[in-house]
Amino acid sequence: MAIEKLTNTYIKNLKPDKKRYTIRDTETKGLLLRVEPSGKKTFYLDYTINEKRSSKKLGDAKILTVTEAREMATLLLGKIIKGISISEKEKKPEELTVEEIFKKYKPYVK
Repeated sequence: MAIEKLTNTYIKNLKPDKKRYTIRDTETKGLLLRVEPSGKKTFYLDYTINEKRSSKKLGDAKILTVTEAREMATLLLGKIIKGISISEKEKKPEELTVEEIFKKYKPYVK
């Protein structure tokens, strides 16, 4: 895995290879650019929680600039540090039945 300072010009000049390759940004920890054999270039955030390594897709390099990708990565890393999940599979709040709601709020109504 290469480590480079990602710039818009540098990314634009990257050529596809026979295999997918990844470039790690020197400016923002965890920010990656993956270049597919098809030529598609995508930003990802690579992070570790509880010794489990994960990655989150940030977006297509044709749409996002390096600055925007860095800002997104920084915001997401801040959430991770605060213990806030960035997973798209967020748990839904527990659903309450009408009876449970009534029992919960009955003391306040009295």
